[in-house]
Amino acid sequence: MNTAPVLLVDDDEMLLQALSEAIRLRMSTVNVETVASAQEALQLLQTRDYSAVISDIQMPGMDGFALLAHVQEHYPDIPVLLITGYNDHKTAIQALHAGAYDYIRKPIERDDFVAALYRALTTYQLRQQIKEQQHALEYYALSLGHHIEPQAHE
Repeated sequence: MNTAPVLLVDDDEMLLQALSEAIRLRMSTVNVETVASAQEALQLLQTRDYSAVISDIQMPGMDGFALLAHVQEHYPDIPVLLITGYNDHKTAIQALHAGAYDYIRKPIERDDFVAALYRALTTYQLRQQIKEQQHALEYYALSLGHHIEPQAHE
């Protein structure tokens, strides 16, 4: 896997540091950028490409569900993992129905978190490969059509 930029969004500075460090130690091919709000995340998403977004659900201002909706609308290939302190199944189901790639409960088990992120990054990479192959096939079909068309008129 090539270097993968990941955006980590949480208003808890200690959690940002702990998760960033866990990713850096266990996933050497991942570059983590952190922000403390969904609004900051939206600004970065406009200027940079990310392979995954990890966001807390409960934050002041825009929450993780609103950020998820924005990412789904404007960057549908980017998987979003949602983190929450809520310990009920209703929130997990709501997150997955809203389009979250995965749902992670606090306190975060680092091995599970890294595994979920790895799956999300692999999914993103596969989506990009499929797009590239589709473009190559479209180009090939177009060029083939240009070669066949003149011969059909002869």
